[in-house]
Amino acid sequence: MKILLNIMTFICLCIVYGCSGEKNQPVIPTVNGMGILAGCAALEIMEPMDTYYLDMSNTIVSVVGTNITAATNKKGFWSIHNLDSGIYTLRFTHYGFEPMEIPNVISNGKDSMYVMYKVAHSTGPIAVYPYILLLESAGSVSASANGTLSEFIYDGRTTWDTSSRNIDTSFIYNATINTQNVSVRPWTNMNLPVKISFMLSDNAILTTSDFPSDSVFRNTKWTELESTPRIRDSAGKATFVIAKDKYLKGIDIRKQYYLHVLPRWRQLKQWIEVYHDTNAYVTVGQHEVWGNLVSVPVLWK
Repeated sequence: MKILLNIMTFICLCIVYGCSGEKNQPVIPTVNGMGILAGCAALEIMEPMDTYYLDMSNTIVSVVGTNITAATNKKGFWSIHNLDSGIYTLRFTHYGFEPMEIPNVISNGKDSMYVMYKVAHSTGPIAVYPYILLLESAGSVSASANGTLSEFIYDGRTTWDTSSRNIDTSFIYNATINTQNVSVRPWTNMNLPVKISFMLSDNAILTTSDFPSDSVFRNTKWTELESTPRIRDSAGKATFVIAKDKYLKGIDIRKQYYLHVLPRWRQLKQWIEVYHDTNAYVTVGQHEVWGNLVSVPVLWK
């Protein structure tokens, strides 16, 4: 991620850190109406592009508990003026992105202060960054499905040998899955990496043991397919014919069967890593999330 951080020259900046869990807060002398807080709020998106060219305007920076707000410019910079001395919580919001709050931001009521993002790793090292990073909300994926089963009896006896027992019973299976991506950004709506896992079972309710523990669906009971942009329409909808006149064995005509469908997709995640130099760094990557399991009865025809 390449973000140009031109420290603003129109303002003389001191540095103040915002971090949760601070103890022994400093005593701040009461000074009214002369403080300035400033900083940068960057955006991270799913689309593989250089975010230097991304318009980062219109992130709203709010001072929690007050009516004071500010908006970022195209480079993500913001400033709030006329603050009293005190310890504040700043909330950052942008449509289509995960909100973030930075507590324990100090203003002495008279100087200009640049807000740094400080977060600690569990092992102790602290990462300090000169911008607050908001991650795109990847949205959600919903699924619906339908399926049918019908009995097929094959009579292989010949007209001249009707005494031979050559009758075979199979079952014809048809099933369709529909998915709907819901994302704010059009690119994500069309290109969000989605996988659909499905399983035919005579159990109406699945248990924990029916799912893999490592998010890798190598369980032979599940079948997996991938939803690619080629098969989605402009609204993010896709239809999969997962079985068309498919012959099945081992089906019990006395049982009710169910088609279970689980949508899975990728979403941005931020975490702290510590490398060999013992310094902590903010890292952004993708991780898998699971949608709601859809279970529908398969109709007998």
